[in-house]
Amino acid sequence: MKAEKGEQEMELRVDGTFAIRKFDRQDERSIKEGAWQAAARLAVELARQHWPQGEVHAVALASHHDVVTDLADSHGWQTALRYDIRQREIMHREPKHDISGMNGLVLGWVSSKLTSENAIST
Repeated sequence: MKAEKGEQEMELRVDGTFAIRKFDRQDERSIKEGAWQAAARLAVELARQHWPQGEVHAVALASHHDVVTDLADSHGWQTALRYDIRQREIMHREPKHDISGMNGLVLGWVSSKLTSENAIST
């Protein structure tokens, strides 16, 4: 299915038309750091086993997880988590996107987005 590949799904509306179903990231944004760490280890192992060029992808993903862990220490868990989500979204759209190192542009985008969301909610 397309959702398994990180693509959007279509949903049939009551009026008979189709619409693109947006991913609901709310649950993903509420994951605790310990649970994320466990999921991150599993994701690396699954990448190693199932992706084409699995070892290359697993190493890049593990490096990405190290970056996210460092960001959690320096910028807080929500910033790190949003960075993780955004990097993976980009990678799914553009498979050649390198997630193995810190991406300052993505971090800046995430920080700005969180700042604007916090300003709106207060």
